[in-house]
Amino acid sequence: MLSYNFTYELKLLIRNKWLPILGLLLVITFAFAAFNGNSRTQKRIKEITNIETKTELSDANMLKLLDSVEKGLEVKTSFRNIPNTPMAIGYQHPRAVTMTPNGMSAIAIGQSDIFTDVIMPITVDDDFGIDFTEMTSSIQLLFGSFDLTFVIIYLLPLLIIAFSYNILSAEKERGALRLLASQPVSIYKWIFQKMLLRFFWLSQIVIVALVISFLINNIDLAQIQFIWLLGLILVYILFWFSLSFLINLLGSSSAKNAVFLIGLWVFFVLLIPSSINQIAHSIYPIPSRNKMVNTMRTLKVDVSKKQDKVLDHYLRDHPELASKEEDKGNYTFWHKYMASLDLVAQEINPLFSLYDEQLEAQQSWVKKWTWLSPSLVINKEMNRISGNSTADYQNFKNQALAFSKHWRNHLIFMLYNKQPFTTKDYRTLPKFTYKPLKLNGIGKHIVIELILCVLIGLLAVFLFKKRLQKGIAILNN
Repeated sequence: MLSYNFTYELKLLIRNKWLPILGLLLVITFAFAAFNGNSRTQKRIKEITNIETKTELSDANMLKLLDSVEKGLEVKTSFRNIPNTPMAIGYQHPRAVTMTPNGMSAIAIGQSDIFTDVIMPITVDDDFGIDFTEMTSSIQLLFGSFDLTFVIIYLLPLLIIAFSYNILSAEKERGALRLLASQPVSIYKWIFQKMLLRFFWLSQIVIVALVISFLINNIDLAQIQFIWLLGLILVYILFWFSLSFLINLLGSSSAKNAVFLIGLWVFFVLLIPSSINQIAHSIYPIPSRNKMVNTMRTLKVDVSKKQDKVLDHYLRDHPELASKEEDKGNYTFWHKYMASLDLVAQEINPLFSLYDEQLEAQQSWVKKWTWLSPSLVINKEMNRISGNSTADYQNFKNQALAFSKHWRNHLIFMLYNKQPFTTKDYRTLPKFTYKPLKLNGIGKHIVIELILCVLIGLLAVFLFKKRLQKGIAILNN
């Protein structure tokens, strides 16, 4: 029976031009989505490369100028631009702190259009965390970006629904179901085989379309992330075929089947994710950044009026930075300014901590209820594969903040010890290297989704047999 169904389904799909139309549609859609994602990735890489190139040129010019000063040569520049002091280096020659996209970044733009992946920390920053500002464009936040994740999460289920919503009802409406019922095969097994075959053909088309889109856009296929991506896509396709199998076995008309499946699409893809997000924002509201900025400015004004006292307190808290007894009267503007920045940071830290705690609580809430929607699970895992998830940018932020603190403390130590900056000191300057998060748990989520698909299939068979036991005339509904 399976071989007969295989031949019959293939002829039917080719005759109805479903396979060629669906194949062409998916290839074009996948290729265009991958192009959009790859364009965004290449733009990010170009921006990072430009920043790193400018930093290298700036360092090269700085070293030439510093070498001339050390050799006693005359330099034609303002004394403020001479890089022989730690604060001149910290202010005029910051390091490039970058988050380089990985090889799969093109599949999901994720948070890359909201958060920055290039930071240039300088020693006179009020607070480095203020650079991590979220995008406030309501239009962009509403529609997102047209990438492969968008196509797979939102559009692919609609194609599956159109491909499978009327497998049983169409036979019934044509009058062919009575002939089928006279054969020695159960209806649910027959539908299962047809669903399985359509799942097979659609999966092949999706894989081919994905490979073609990767090849066209020069995205590397030889990486383990591609295997995980295929697993996520296939299990997501299987989930929607499982729902279609359930709805088909309920025995309604084609129109009702389509309405039910579209309703499930709205429920799983739109309603659950938006509800979880809204509840998270309601339970754990994030403090206003404007309030933090205004508070910081007020603190700066207050601290600037008592810089001498601030410096004394700062040196008592950091005795390793205190100068010798005979040099205590030689503190400059920079000594007082850096001490005042430290006080401002201490005062503003509770607000930033509250912001981070609320954001972490939101993410924990969303993570806790993600399992309610396979769309959320697949979206989250695809963002993780691309390296553009919220967790990835939080990881980058934490690493960047830690480096900024290390960079600032390195130069402050030289400042308070009245140590001039030399070409030898350049080699000891801190360097930033981004360490991406490890990809763990994707296989577990794939297995969970597979189990969910099996449970939906078993539920469909159970309900179908229940209807038969109650004497409901499936053929006449």
